[in-house]
Amino acid sequence: MSFLPVAPYLILAGDIGNINDNAQYSTFLQETCSKYRRVLLVPGNHEAYHMSRPAAQEAAVRLGDELGDRFVWMDKLRVDIHNGATIILGCTLYSHIPNKEALSCIEASGVKDFGRIGEWSWEQHNAEHATDTLWLRQQLAFISEKQPDSRVIIVTHFPPTWDMTSANSRLHGDKRYFFGSDVLDRFLYWPGAHLVTHWVFGHTHWNTTFRHGSTTFVSNHRQDQSSSRKFDPEATI
Repeated sequence: MSFLPVAPYLILAGDIGNINDNAQYSTFLQETCSKYRRVLLVPGNHEAYHMSRPAAQEAAVRLGDELGDRFVWMDKLRVDIHNGATIILGCTLYSHIPNKEALSCIEASGVKDFGRIGEWSWEQHNAEHATDTLWLRQQLAFISEKQPDSRVIIVTHFPPTWDMTSANSRLHGDKRYFFGSDVLDRFLYWPGAHLVTHWVFGHTHWNTTFRHGSTTFVSNHRQDQSSSRKFDPEATI
């Protein structure tokens, strides 16, 4: 199923497919890029299935060479629109799993990341969470100082909170640590947080929109498990 563009820029918040399946993945993106001025893709956890994360990054570089300037792989990357009037910050923002007991609970629930992503460990998962969180905080502080009149949109694959972002069945016990984190609690106190008008996320298959402080949080999954808000192919921000 294809959709007609309603805006010049398309945000894809991850888990679009497996970049290891290069033919199918690139065919989809070639078709999509032909319809938009730019396609901004934040990698999800599924993008690196059946390969290592560094290998997925290398594949993304090759894909970018193939697709040209219309495709942007947003792994800790900033994109300026209208000379910086709007700034988009994109990263995966892996969750934080506090201990190995929580990890065991997550794996027992059916999560396959630690077997399907090559050379991927609990420690690396948490390190990526810390790295992405720091990157976002530093970017916002810089923008707040240098471009205080800009509008900022954050795009992550994992949501920055558990509240209103997942089905209740995913929030029981330690399993919840794979479906969000407490970044939102800290984000509210970051310099530059007031500039963020929207935070877009994926991962949970739960479509929602809610406001916290001056920021609207929104997800728009095509494969949606929520009953309150269906996928909207014409959603804009």
